[in-house]
Parts: sequence; C-alpha cells; structure tokens
Amino acid sequence: MYVFPGGRVDGDDHLHLYDDLRVGPNEAQAAQRDALGFEWRGYWIAGIRESFEEAGLLLAYDASGALVRYDDATRERFERYRAPLHAGELTLADICRQEDLRLAVDRIHFFNRFVTPFGRPRRFDTRFFIAEAPEGQTGVHDDIETVDSR
Repeated sequence: MYVFPGGRVDGDDHLHLYDDLRVGPNEAQAAQRDALGFEWRGYWIAGIRESFEEAGLLLAYDASGALVRYDDATRERFERYRAPLHAGELTLADICRQEDLRLAVDRIHFFNRFVTPFGRPRRFDTRFFIAEAPEGQTGVHDDIETVDSR
C-alpha cells in the first residue's frame, strides 16, 4: 500500500502565532484558502508538520530567505527534532523559533478534499496538499507511521 504523509490537525496548528512564522498563503493561493474555509491555517501547518514528522521533508525558509537545505550538520540536527515533535514534546513553532525559520506555506498547495463514503465502519474527512520536495533535502521515513520511502 502506498500512502502520503498525513494525520490529524493538532490544536496548536490553528494558532495565530504561526502568522509570524510563515510565508503565505500568497495571492495565487487565495482560492485555496477560501476552499479550506475558516480553519485554513491549521490545515496548511498540519501538512507541513506531518511531512516533516513522517517523511523528513521540511518546507521552511531559513533566515536568509532560502529554502532549508540539508547538509551533514543540519540533516542530523533537524532529524533530532522529529521524534519530540511527533511525541508532542515540542511544536513546529518551537522548531521555527530555535532555528529562525519561517514555514513555506506558499510552497504547498491545497489540492482537494475527500470524505469516505457512507457505510464504511470508519469515515475520514481528508484534505490533500501537494508540494515539490525542497531541493537539497532527501526525505527519510520515520519507521513509525511510514515504513519505507519511494
């Protein structure tokens, strides 16, 4: 079975504190923001957070305004954030503050929404996002929710 990184929107994902820690959505994403409705912020933040937790890809800009790139030093440092983030011991906002990052909401796009049909024992209401993997980053599955990468 193939799956994309994903999960639930955490309560913290909706917080306005992310307004100072993100770039976007931009004007070209206005229709996407409108389609997501009042809770648009939480969905975008959750998409970035889950991609980092499960796939090791972090859509964020560094202090110079460039997308985060992994090298030998930064790859190991960012990898150490993933387990505490997943465990709820720190937030994506904490990582942004510690690393002087701004989340690249302008680089991830709302694609569609899918609700599992009636009659299923468990129903899901899911928003799908799409983004290009940041140049200079190689994703690595977390071996918890995702057990292989392709």
